[in-house]
Amino acid sequence: VRRWPWTPQFEHLLVDQSRIGVEEVPGETLGRIAQLALMAAARREVRTALETAVQLMGELDRAGQSERFAVVVLYVLHTQDKETLREFGAALRREVRGPGGDMMTYAQELIREGRQEGRQEGRQEGRQEGELKGRQEGQVATIESFLRAGIGWPIIKQATGIDQEEFELLRRQTGSATPTGRSQ
Repeated sequence: VRRWPWTPQFEHLLVDQSRIGVEEVPGETLGRIAQLALMAAARREVRTALETAVQLMGELDRAGQSERFAVVVLYVLHTQDKETLREFGAALRREVRGPGGDMMTYAQELIREGRQEGRQEGRQEGRQEGELKGRQEGQVATIESFLRAGIGWPIIKQATGIDQEEFELLRRQTGSATPTGRSQ
C-alpha cells in the first residue's frame, strides 16, 4: 500500500520533550509558545509555562501577528481551568501594552466568548441533569403506583425494566421517602 502512487508518503517523528524545563524550550517564537501551551495543558509547570508563553505572545503582539496570537489564546481557553485562565488573563494584561490595543481587545473578546461558551455548556448540562432527574422521579412515581395497587415485582420488572434493587437506588437518588411496599 505504501508504494501506491496515490498514497501519501510521510514519516512520523516523535520528539520527547517531557524532561525539558520551561526555560529550555527551543525554536522560533510561535513554536515555543505552542510547546509551552502544551506543557501547561499537560499540567506541567503551568504557571511558569504560561508566564513564559505570554512574554513570547508580547513578541507576536509587537510583530503584528494577530492571527497567531488568537490561536494561542483560543488554545489556552480550551485547555485550562478557571483559575489558570484568570492568571493567564492577568499576565496578558501586564505583557500586552496599550489600553484599547487591538491584540488585547481581541484577547478579551476571545476570553469573553470562552466564558459564554462555558456558561452555555453549564446550562446544557443542567438541563440534561434535570431531564434525567425528572425521568427518574417519573419512574419512581410509576413503580410506587404499581406497588400501591398491589402489583408484584415480577410484573413491575417486566413493565419497567427496573428490579427492586434498582428501584431502591433510584428512590434514594431522587430523595423519595415513600416505602417500597411488598416484594413478591
